[in-house]
Amino acid sequence: MKAVVAWWDLPGPDSGRTVAALRGFLRNEAVPRFAEFPGLRLKFWISDAERGRWGAVFLWESEAAARQPLPTRAAEILGSPPTSVHRFDVEAAVEGVHTTPDLTGLGLAFAAAGGAAQYGATGGAAGAPAPAAAPPPGGDGPGGGRAADAGTTHIPELFPF
Repeated sequence: MKAVVAWWDLPGPDSGRTVAALRGFLRNEAVPRFAEFPGLRLKFWISDAERGRWGAVFLWESEAAARQPLPTRAAEILGSPPTSVHRFDVEAAVEGVHTTPDLTGLGLAFAAAGGAAQYGATGGAAGAPAPAAAPPPGGDGPGGGRAADAGTTHIPELFPF
C-alpha cells in the first residue's frame, strides 16, 4: 500500500479560494468522482482555514494505483498544482472499533450544507438503507475485554490539540 499527502497554501481570502469556498467542490464534484476511483482505498480532505491550507491524504492499494493520473480539477480551481506532494510506504494499517459504517459523505463539507447533499447521512447513495452499527467498545471485543488495556498510550497524550 502507498499513502500520498498533497498540500496547497491557499492564495488568500481576497482570491475567493478559501476553505469554505472549496467545500461545495467537495460535495458536488470531488467526493462523487473519487468514490469511483480504481485502486483508491481511502481519501480524505484536510484543511486549516485559519492558516489558509488545504490538502488531501490518499491511501492506495498499490504502487501502480498511486502512480495513475489524477483529475486536475482541484489544481484548476486553486490556480496551481499542490504546494507539496509527499509519497509514503504504508508500514501498517488498522481500522478501530467504530459505529460509522462508511466515511463517504461525512465531514465539514457536508455538515456545512445541512447534511449530506448527494450521500446519505451514514454514507452511500441517498435513500440507501443504513448498515447495522458496530457494537460499542467494551466487553464485547475479542477475548471479552477492551481493546485499550492498561499501559496503552492514548491519543490525547500524543497529540494534545
